Amino acid sequence: MAPLAIRGSGPISPPAVWAGSAVTVSSPPASVAAETAILGAILLNNGHYQEAAGRIEAADFSLDSHRRVFLRMGELLIDGKSVDIVTLAEQLQRNKELPAIGGVAYRASLTEGLPRRLSIEEYVRIVKDKSLLRQTIVESNRVGALAGDQSGRAEDALAEAESAFRRIAGKAKSAPSWKADRSAGAILSPRAGRDHRCAVVHR
Repeated sequence: MAPLAIRGSGPISPPAVWAGSAVTVSSPPASVAAETAILGAILLNNGHYQEAAGRIEAADFSLDSHRRVFLRMGELLIDGKSVDIVTLAEQLQRNKELPAIGGVAYRASLTEGLPRRLSIEEYVRIVKDKSLLRQTIVESNRVGALAGDQSGRAEDALAEAESAFRRIAGKAKSAPSWKADRSAGAILSPRAGRDHRCAVVHR
């Protein structure tokens, strides 16, 4: 799931524009508000985790801090522990991640303004949709670079494009299994880790 070297609770900074990229965007598709609402809802009602985990995984969150939090929430629940401000802080501290996500102020901000009874279905849909869009941009750039290289046949580039977009389409229909990946570098899957390498034009 994501390189632990990425720090901070803000959006991951996109790289500079590559002249040969197939797709340019002003910023990677994301809904930080929807991501925050999901995490805050889980803090208020742990039952929301299973609802979210049936559709998304840590790799689908756009922010490094959100990926870390969602992953650690899953670990606590797998261990049969409740998820709240205190237990989450302990889990993050145990993994030396608490400063990286913004400390106490960040954790407290997750539930600000949320109603006690909250439906997260639409937020989950939004987060998944944005994740798929990021993956589509990444694969578009990769296939575009392959075609621009001109070292292979057009049929090969087209076959790779078809394969790549079928993989993404499959993710739109499939749901991840509800389990926590305990590896230290598991905040992003290898493929999803490339989500933020899409070419960007700053305006």
